[in-house]
Amino acid sequence: MILSSSCILFYALESGVRGRLMEGRVAFHECHGLVVYDRFGTLNEYLSGDKLRSWSVIRDGVAVPGWSHIMPQDTNRLTDQ
Repeated sequence: MILSSSCILFYALESGVRGRLMEGRVAFHECHGLVVYDRFGTLNEYLSGDKLRSWSVIRDGVAVPGWSHIMPQDTNRLTDQ
């Protein structure tokens, strides 16, 4: 999935850091989980794989079906940024 002006990746890292990414590309792989690339196609290791605790791709204010994994502790806080 390509992130653009209408798509945003909201995330929470295992460390508790929360944020959002508005440019780049995300892919989901069975063995690696969510893999995030910057706008140039370079792997963003900081936001990929087991470093992510929760994540959701939002398009036009609504979660994209099948593009989220939110842990209970992040349910209310993930998009409150």
